[in-house]
Amino acid sequence: MKVLSWNVWSENTSLSEAFMFVKRQNADVICLQEVSKQFLKKLQKLEGYTIVSAIDFYYVQSKRKKTPYFLVILSKIPIVQHQVFSIPTIQYDSILSQLFGLEECVEGQYIDLLYKGITVRLFNVHFQCYVRPKVRLAQLKGVLRYFSKHGNNVICGDFNTFGFWHFNVVVGWVYNYSWDEFFLSEKELVEEQLLKRGLVNIFNWETTYPWLGTQLDFIVTPKKLKVEKKKIFSQTYGSDHQPLLVSTSF
Repeated sequence: MKVLSWNVWSENTSLSEAFMFVKRQNADVICLQEVSKQFLKKLQKLEGYTIVSAIDFYYVQSKRKKTPYFLVILSKIPIVQHQVFSIPTIQYDSILSQLFGLEECVEGQYIDLLYKGITVRLFNVHFQCYVRPKVRLAQLKGVLRYFSKHGNNVICGDFNTFGFWHFNVVVGWVYNYSWDEFFLSEKELVEEQLLKRGLVNIFNWETTYPWLGTQLDFIVTPKKLKVEKKKIFSQTYGSDHQPLLVSTSF
């Protein structure tokens, strides 16, 4: 099963180029974050795919005017079930979220697929950026609660996990960190949760966000899953995130 995951960026001005890139990959399942209404309309024209969506976040101009951006899954494999669910959030918890007028991580989504006789539950998520590490950790745990008992669970998406304590010193003051969070390794906290569930971070902290040289984007799979190929694309096609591609077999 070939899976593409990518945060296309809400400010992407190269949507035609981004669309052609997505089309060329010919992936079985495509998970996208920060999809605008304009890009969603383009994606609906991709032949051979079933498309489902959820609300990723809102740009809030006023109480009555909110611009939605979407989580989108496209699948060539028949979708048995699509579920939109709530993730624990704290809105406007930092100076930056108030300044930019963002309501983040509004919903998560998953699909159940029947792939070669095996049921697979595949999640597409985008955790909050402008919050404390413990909030994002709660969001990861919130997703894990929706795991299927069959064990074939895959998580795609932007975790916004900065990872290292020295970055806490830079952003903690404006992200409203508690004192103890300045000294936390978010990377270690995430790895601990994955280990408990027998999961592996396929890209093992390689850079997916070139502006900061860190991994924000993930494809997480069970350890038993065989990874045949994996790739982080060097080009970003108008985004600020690099696309991820994994070919797996069960």
